[in-house]
Amino acid sequence: MPCVGSAVLAVKGMRTLAFANLFFAAVCSVFGQSELQPKYSIPASLAKLPEPADFMGVWLRSDGGYRLEVLADSESPQGVVVRYFNPAPIQVESASFVGSGAQLALHIVLRDTGYDGSTYQLEYRADRCALAGTYTRPGNSPAPVYFVNQAEQ
Repeated sequence: MPCVGSAVLAVKGMRTLAFANLFFAAVCSVFGQSELQPKYSIPASLAKLPEPADFMGVWLRSDGGYRLEVLADSESPQGVVVRYFNPAPIQVESASFVGSGAQLALHIVLRDTGYDGSTYQLEYRADRCALAGTYTRPGNSPAPVYFVNQAEQ
C-alpha cells in the first residue's frame, strides 16, 4: 500500500502546482504588461485601507504612453479633477470616487474623439502602491489595467 499513498501525495502536489501556475499566470497578466512595474510588494496584512489622497499624483499606465493626473480639487463637487493623456490630452467628462473603505475606487469617463464614453474603474492597491482596475470601451469587454506612480519610478 505504500505506492497508493505516494500516488495520492503526487496528485495533491500536482494540484498545488497547477493552482500555483494559474495564480502566477493571473498575476502576470495584470502586472506583466510592460516594463513599468510597481516598485513595492507590501503584505496585504500591512496595507492600509485606501483613501482619496492615495489616488493623487501622476500615474503611468503599464502598456503604453498613457498618463493619468489625479488632483485634489476642493471646488469640484467630486473633490477630484483628472487629466488623461495618450500622449496628447484626452477630454475627461467626469471623475469621481465611488464606494468606501476597501472598495473605494476612482471612476473616470472619457469623452473625446475615439473615446466616446470609455471608462476607467481604478482601485488603489496599497500592497503594490499602484492603481489597478479595468478600462472599458463602449461595446467591448473590460480590460485589466494598472498604473504606477511616476514619482516611484
